[in-house]
This record gives sequence, C-alpha cells and structure tokens, in this order.
Amino acid sequence: MASKQSRVGDIKASTQRRLERELKRLKALVPGLPNALKVTWIPSIEKPLHGEVKGQEILVYDSDGDEALRTLRHEVIDILVSEAIAPYREVTNAIIKALNEEAYRRKEKVVSSLAPLLGE
Repeated sequence: MASKQSRVGDIKASTQRRLERELKRLKALVPGLPNALKVTWIPSIEKPLHGEVKGQEILVYDSDGDEALRTLRHEVIDILVSEAIAPYREVTNAIIKALNEEAYRRKEKVVSSLAPLLGE
C-alpha cells in the first residue's frame, strides 16, 4: 500500500505532466508562443493569485488539477494579449515620460521665478 506522501507526489507529478502536455499542445496550436515557455505547478492555498508569468515560465498555484489547467490557458491568453498591446504600452510610456519632463521644466521655471520674491 502506497503511503499518503507517495500518493501526493504521484498526483503532483501527474498534474505537472498534464500541464506540460497542455502547454505543448497550445504551442503547436497558437503561433507566437515562445518555444522556451514552460509551466511549473506550485499548488498553494496561500497565494492570492491563481497563476502568473515570470520571464519564460508560467507559474500555476491552483491546488485543483482542473483549475490549474484553466489557469494555464488563462496565462497563455494573457501572454498573447500582452504581446499584442505592447506597442501601445510603449508609446503611452513614452508620452508619459515626455509629459513628466515638460511638467518638471515648467515647475522649475515657476520656482525659479518665485524664489526671488521670498528673499532667495
């Protein structure tokens, strides 16, 4: 009879393999997914997230295998959407940077013109 720890290890290995097979299927199905992308199942009831992407790795925290599979698919979609909107984010960040620089220049001009009035 297998020990409880052994069964837990078997379930974890089985779920990890299931997620890896699904990621492989998604890579074949969806153009644009990085080939280096991998998935790691880290079941945790303490994490407030279901999963997240860190670099080229999808971390899945759901304890339930079926929920972990849904989370993997969600994170893959998130990667694709994030890649699609990246140009907008880059342009928006460039605009924000330029506006911040202009606001700083204007503020400094006001400070420089008011400082003599305060006796500096």
